[in-house]
Amino acid sequence: VSNDTLKVENDDNAVLLAVTRALAPKTFSDDILHYHILTQIWQPGDMEGPRRTFILTNERIYLFHETYTGDGSVCALMNDDGANIQNGDVMMRVVAGSRLAHITEIRMLDEDSRKVSITIKTRNRLSRSAEWILLCKDSDNSQKLVQDVRRAMD
Repeated sequence: VSNDTLKVENDDNAVLLAVTRALAPKTFSDDILHYHILTQIWQPGDMEGPRRTFILTNERIYLFHETYTGDGSVCALMNDDGANIQNGDVMMRVVAGSRLAHITEIRMLDEDSRKVSITIKTRNRLSRSAEWILLCKDSDNSQKLVQDVRRAMD
């Protein structure tokens, strides 16, 4: 695999179907270039927050809330209907999204190399830029996320 090729490590049909359903009624035709389960935090010093799924496509980035059940565990929001979830099911809801063209900065934080900051300009000139702070499992995963987003932006 060359450096110019992105390797897809998860081609699970349940996940792809959940992404398609979450983005409906829009027609989703982009390629998924990066799929990452991580934690969204609100302040750089935080270490806990909600679990999110980060997806990078040809033109956009997304944060999803993912409800799943499997391997003996369940991850769900309080208002999710757990009665309709069966083992192996994946449901996703878009929490936030942005076009790649609106990203003004992506970087690993100096305080902790597992943390990635993505700054996104808003459509409204009166609003401040949005910042997503994402906590990855380790610094290798955060570095890969940053590299893949930068490559997609080029």
